[in-house]
Amino acid sequence: MGKIWEAYPEDRRRDRRTSLRLARDALSEVTAAELLTAVKAYALHSAGHTRSKVSFSDNWFRLEKWRPFVEAARVEVHRPQEIAERLLSDAADAIRERKDWMYRHLPEDRVFQAVQRGLISRAEAQAAGFLR
Repeated sequence: MGKIWEAYPEDRRRDRRTSLRLARDALSEVTAAELLTAVKAYALHSAGHTRSKVSFSDNWFRLEKWRPFVEAARVEVHRPQEIAERLLSDAADAIRERKDWMYRHLPEDRVFQAVQRGLISRAEAQAAGFLR
């Protein structure tokens, strides 16, 4: 909890006891790492804003203003996996549709992964010149 308190912008920290109690309450829904990431993202997002445009720590936790920052962080965590899945899907589509101009430069390990995941058959990969 100390890390979360320290990560909150110093000029907006207020009522440490209440802020930390509310942060502990938030931990019933998110991990400490996610909440710490949310606090850091808020600090970065609100840097340079005037005091009338920012939230003091007790209000930020009470009003659950941490939620959008946690959600944004969760999306970012899954983005590389989504990109990798799309690359595999695109590779499988190119091979299945015999678009040799597209699959000609595919890395063999990507084609192998597509076969392992059942996106294409081994025979389709071999017909495209892979996995000999």
